[in-house]
Amino acid sequence: MSFSITKTQAQLTAAKKLQDRCELQQVALFRCSVDGAGPVIVPARPTPLAVSFRAEYAATGNALDVEVIFHVDGEPHLVFHIDVTMLLKYEIASGFEPTESHLLAFSDSTAIGDAWPYAREFIQDITSRMGLPTSPLPTLRIVAQDGGKRRLPSGR
Repeated sequence: MSFSITKTQAQLTAAKKLQDRCELQQVALFRCSVDGAGPVIVPARPTPLAVSFRAEYAATGNALDVEVIFHVDGEPHLVFHIDVTMLLKYEIASGFEPTESHLLAFSDSTAIGDAWPYAREFIQDITSRMGLPTSPLPTLRIVAQDGGKRRLPSGR
């Protein structure tokens, strides 16, 4: 199982242009909800997770806030749902005014990549505390639409 974000070369270039001109200042758990059927009574093998994610952003002056929302379901036989939102705060270099395409491409790729390890750790921890045997989330990859893989540096 692997997770990837597929972007066109133009989107990757737009994301990189903003990435090169901003610094991650803070990552915080913003919101979460967890529902489950309770711990597994009998030993069970780790179950894979179904994960979806999206990002929303707000930019004011040289501040960029991105909410990365993750939704997780146990599949196919464990019944639980996790919704977790990570808030990422970036500072944009003075003198650079990102366009809407920069902001959208950045939030839909780099910001999700920056939030991924924090959400991954939270999901692993909360499912363990719930007594649910789950597989860890794998590394997230950012993939060019032409099929060539290109990892964007996280800037951390």
